[in-house]
Amino acid sequence: MAYERRKDLKIGNVESILRQINFPSTKPILLCSVYRPPDMKVDRIDAFELEIYKASSLDLEIIIMGDINIDYANQGCSNNKWSHMIQCYGLTQVIDTPTRVTDKSKKIIDHIDTNKSDNIIETYVPYLALSDHYPVCLTRKQMLKKYLILATRS
Repeated sequence: MAYERRKDLKIGNVESILRQINFPSTKPILLCSVYRPPDMKVDRIDAFELEIYKASSLDLEIIIMGDINIDYANQGCSNNKWSHMIQCYGLTQVIDTPTRVTDKSKKIIDHIDTNKSDNIIETYVPYLALSDHYPVCLTRKQMLKKYLILATRS
């Protein structure tokens, strides 16, 4: 699979890597891996929003995956800034299974956000104890170019 790192979309101190994945017969997709430290104020999402703004101008399918450290299981005010941002850019958060589970809490702090949720066949959170929370995974449709077959008679 061919890809290129999109450093032109990168903004300053945001911990992210943006890659454009190029498929042989379909439009590329933009995959963004992001980490937002738990002690970072929610207000500092603005810098990441600039990356999304630049990315959205490319008219590509966007998939953002990562440890956002904003709990989607808790619909309190702490996630309003992130929720508002992804909605403004037509993105949907598709993980609904807890990604960090302790004896006292279950949180959805690892996200997959996409602007083409209809291209996602399934999402899953494998319960593998590799760190203090679980990975997020997705299965995406494989888009193949359809060819027009013409039949002629002589």
